Amino acid sequence: FIDYGTYYSNPHPLGIKIIQEAIGWDTDPLLRNAKLYEFYVIYNKSNGMAGLPDTLEDVYFAIIFDADISSADPSSPHIDDLVHFDGWTGNAWNTLPHFPSPVDTLTIMRDTTLIGSDGVYDEATLFGDDPDETTVHGDTLLVWRNMAFMYDSDDPETPENDTGDNGLSPGYIFGGFIYAPPSGSDSIFIDAYGDTARIIRPATYGWWNWDEDPGTDEAKYRFMDGTSEHLYGFRQKPHPYDLGADEFDYRFYISMGPFTIVDGETLKFVFGTGVGYGMNGGRDTVYSMGYVPGARQIYDALLAWYYGSTNSDPYHPEPPEPVFVEQNTLKDRDLAILNSSILTGNSIPVYMEIARPGNVDIKLFDITGRCVLNEKYRVLNSGKIRVYSYSMKNGVYFISIKKDGKPLLLKKIILLK
Repeated sequence: FIDYGTYYSNPHPLGIKIIQEAIGWDTDPLLRNAKLYEFYVIYNKSNGMAGLPDTLEDVYFAIIFDADISSADPSSPHIDDLVHFDGWTGNAWNTLPHFPSPVDTLTIMRDTTLIGSDGVYDEATLFGDDPDETTVHGDTLLVWRNMAFMYDSDDPETPENDTGDNGLSPGYIFGGFIYAPPSGSDSIFIDAYGDTARIIRPATYGWWNWDEDPGTDEAKYRFMDGTSEHLYGFRQKPHPYDLGADEFDYRFYISMGPFTIVDGETLKFVFGTGVGYGMNGGRDTVYSMGYVPGARQIYDALLAWYYGSTNSDPYHPEPPEPVFVEQNTLKDRDLAILNSSILTGNSIPVYMEIARPGNVDIKLFDITGRCVLNEKYRVLNSGKIRVYSYSMKNGVYFISIKKDGKPLLLKKIILLK
């Protein structure tokens, strides 16, 4: 299955359904250029071809980027890009001539980056040392980002070095899995507190150019499971320079797996992506945006947001918990659903299933009956609304949700931050 190939069909359906949910932020200075995607991969063999097994084995899930950086490029935005990987490489890149990894040359903070070692690999982050990063045992964790990225480099057809197009195209587009189900690619161990810990690791990362697009399902699968000859024996394919390649029109991917999926089971994934000002942030003078965080800083903020919302951490990861109603069961009704009565973090996720567009009012009342939050939304489709509660203190509240004046939900909730 490949999502941009849905025009293609054959008589061999696998019984796989994928539900995607996107989360975005409008005003958060670190996350306004980011998106978090939740994917739910559902296997139902009765919806597939005859003879499907009760269990599908050796299943891989991959995200592929085909980005051209960028539309502001006055020459050829699609042929002067480069791709790379920022994360754990299992010491396979230690001696590469151009981009060895890991290294420790920078001190990366949320609002700036300094030249110089800080004792933390540049390809990793310390999780638990910022106020909004909570770990299960209250300690600090070394977390490899395991994200791929693409950026504008020097156009070989122009005489000058136009890397980043003199500030017109400074963006690094990136992506990485923040949550995935347990697989044989992960690292499993017993932590210092006697609990089982799991570090999520990609199966493979790789890239190819437009002349090498894998044209068959078998070729795509060999990239995902790491057996493709185009990976040159690496689990994470090195930078093009380290393999003798130059700037070109590239695609990159990250795959997770292998998994088994039983009939009726759902595999849950969370993928973080966005665009940063370079890898490490910088001051924009072309678009007058001031200081803009880099890909690493944005990805670290996505980690903090997700694990804060699930009361877990990168060594003890928990999956997202969706609440969705199949479209064919909606008929002519509206629903407002809260996942839990106990809510953590700085937002309240409200799931809306609506029969037709309308106006939604969401209010919060404290225990004295005083309205402390009043939000209005024009809702066009079913999906998730995030009600931000930065100004709310810990405590007991009542949430009221109405659509076009009709009550949908009145519920007691507890906010814990």
